[in-house]
Amino acid sequence: MNRLHYYIQSLEEKGLGREVMLAGLNLDFDSLANPRFIPTPEHYTLAFNNILQAAHSPRLPFELGNQSKINDYGVVGYAALSSKTLKDAREIYMKYDRFVDDIVSLKNVINGPVWWVDLVECFPLGHIAPFVVEEFVSRLVKLTTTLINKPFPIVAMQLNYPAPEHSDLYLEYFGCEPVFGQNKNRITLDAAYLESPISLANDDVFALCKRQCDAILKEFRQQGSLSQEVKRKLLENPGQFLILEEMAHEFNMTARTFRRHLSLEQSSFHTLLDQTRKELALHYLKHTELTPKEIGYALGYSSASNFRRAFKAWTGKTLSYYRKDLAEGGE
Repeated sequence: MNRLHYYIQSLEEKGLGREVMLAGLNLDFDSLANPRFIPTPEHYTLAFNNILQAAHSPRLPFELGNQSKINDYGVVGYAALSSKTLKDAREIYMKYDRFVDDIVSLKNVINGPVWWVDLVECFPLGHIAPFVVEEFVSRLVKLTTTLINKPFPIVAMQLNYPAPEHSDLYLEYFGCEPVFGQNKNRITLDAAYLESPISLANDDVFALCKRQCDAILKEFRQQGSLSQEVKRKLLENPGQFLILEEMAHEFNMTARTFRRHLSLEQSSFHTLLDQTRKELALHYLKHTELTPKEIGYALGYSSASNFRRAFKAWTGKTLSYYRKDLAEGGE
């Protein structure tokens, strides 16, 4: 399931009504449950605004992460649970991350004894960043502890937002005091834990689960919309968009075959890239104070003037007029 569906389903069990959380999204819960549905940044931002207004406990994201279970991840979770070591489980997670939709993408770097995990925002999280990070790191700790059957400590944390009023809870839940106001969200871990054996390792179960993962991935690519899959990948790495040949390689296709498949869906890579940039641009303008130059850079434009021309083509409005309209209560 996508992360938005997971959040709403889990928080409903804690007493938050789904109608409250979905207010203003023009979505119903059944639409969210569709495995091929891709929530937009606007969906996430509106839903989290609703959740933050309705929730009264700063412990909620920590508790939400702590209640995560391996079977929340379906066959990918069972593949990880039957892996030999944490390193193998990590590789499974990274290979089949298509099945594990999230608001942040992970960039892992292992440098000797140090293991860095950067939480890269798929779109600017703004004031919802603490909730997202707190839930994600709590989930990471809980699931890893379950896999290796021993405590999994966080060595250090750098976070790109100011210290929240409840910053003392980070020490309580994570065992370390973060450094706030940094230029990235980075968790530092002990790389030695990668060699930790998985408590329920089973070669036969692992082989079965991996075959199922491969079969599901193949089915998604054969029966699903390639356009949707391409757009999902574009949203995962805003500002670092793959070029056509690189994206084709992601789907094990030549550039020519890739173009042909998109054409059969009455789409093109250029159109999908343009649509994704437009969605993100509107989101940035509405929910951040980024300048046009900063937004253009975040969307991969070489200059602010190129971004301004693209925005005028998308909306028929100038950037300044659009922001002025938003400030006056328009859309």
